[in-house]
Amino acid sequence: MLKISFAKYKTELRALLHLAWPILLAQSAMTAMSLADTLMAAHAGADDLAAVALGASVWLPMLISMSGVMMALTPIVAYLFGANRTDQVRAELHQSLLLAILLGVIAVVLLRNASPLFTWLGVEDSLKLKAQDYLDAISWGFPLMLLFQSMRSFAEAFGITQPMMRIGLLAVLLNIPFNYLLIFGKFGLPELGGVGCGYASSLAFAFMSTTAVLFLRQSSQFRHLKLWQARLRLNWPKMQHQLAVGLPIAFALLIETSMFCFIALLLADYGAVVISAHQITLSISSFIFMLPLSLCLALTIRVGQHRGAGQIIQAQQTAYLGLGSSLVIALLSFMLLRFLAAPLASNYSDNAAVVELAAYLLALASLYQFSDALQLAATGALRGFKETRTPLLICFIAYWIIGIPSGYYLAEFEAFGAAGYWLGILIGLSFAAVMLVHRLIRVTNHAISCA
Repeated sequence: MLKISFAKYKTELRALLHLAWPILLAQSAMTAMSLADTLMAAHAGADDLAAVALGASVWLPMLISMSGVMMALTPIVAYLFGANRTDQVRAELHQSLLLAILLGVIAVVLLRNASPLFTWLGVEDSLKLKAQDYLDAISWGFPLMLLFQSMRSFAEAFGITQPMMRIGLLAVLLNIPFNYLLIFGKFGLPELGGVGCGYASSLAFAFMSTTAVLFLRQSSQFRHLKLWQARLRLNWPKMQHQLAVGLPIAFALLIETSMFCFIALLLADYGAVVISAHQITLSISSFIFMLPLSLCLALTIRVGQHRGAGQIIQAQQTAYLGLGSSLVIALLSFMLLRFLAAPLASNYSDNAAVVELAAYLLALASLYQFSDALQLAATGALRGFKETRTPLLICFIAYWIIGIPSGYYLAEFEAFGAAGYWLGILIGLSFAAVMLVHRLIRVTNHAISCA
């Protein structure tokens, strides 16, 4: 039976929160950029909002999934830090940066050739052209964002989370005026509508990557590691290790995020009102999602550090503490979405039909907060144990074998419409939560027995 004293509970909880709150603000900063794009594009017109929504359904899952490869750096470096082997971290960072460059180039090619996807989905020509222009614009900053994610994962593995948080918040502050200038064509700039959101985001991404390089170069916390005193050179064994850890994370993130965004694409022929309501719901619920996600990332760091130091029992205690804390977070999220759905939705649009549907969908989204928080906490702790392949399989089954088919059935055959897809999300996430918590218990018990 797992025993943990109240004093240790407080100490570990304080350590988790110390890691989690800057991660929360950093993650929220990224979501805030998407929120700002949605809000400001909505004021440009319904077609602009729909174009941004469709474009985001393509680039967001791509960015999040590719960032999963960068996230492999966190448990690897956290383990080395815990084991006092920091002389090896520079090579790990360099392999991650090389991967970011490679994936960034691939992303640019894919984003600039998304029109056939919109054609296949039956998107009307005018909306398809605007969505493709938006993707062309944001593709300029995509590789830079991946480079930032790599450097952020590196810094956070040391437990240093606040500087990257500040960079993210500054990027949001820059993104809003960039949006204003480029969407509405102020100070002699062209009036680009929703497409301007893409260029504004690219400029913000460039700021983030440049500032992150300067921080790692000049900070006294990293100067002794001499991170930039060697060229980026391929180290295949280390890159292979990062891919072994990171690719399952990437595919798991792709499976989950693409579930949400694929639903948006399936709703493409439902009309602008349904697309807009779904996008508003997705934007708000994604912002709320940052709370359990921040705990997930903090758990990866903390559990990885304990493992590197050989403190396996402490790693298990931290993992279980994370599960309990996730339920508290879920209760807050549930209450926020359940009781403030209409006021939140009304901030996005003055179209009564859009607000009414979005409020209803947000009420449905409140139902899956508990299962989502549990599965995220379990996933974060498992990543700290470098356990990523089984969670990938569980996520695939939960989202694409259970979630999407059940949502499609409810939406198309039981006439639930957009609500059916959100009920499908609830079903899939609930399955994932049960299976991932069960897997975490098995992995931690096995690690202790082998210690």
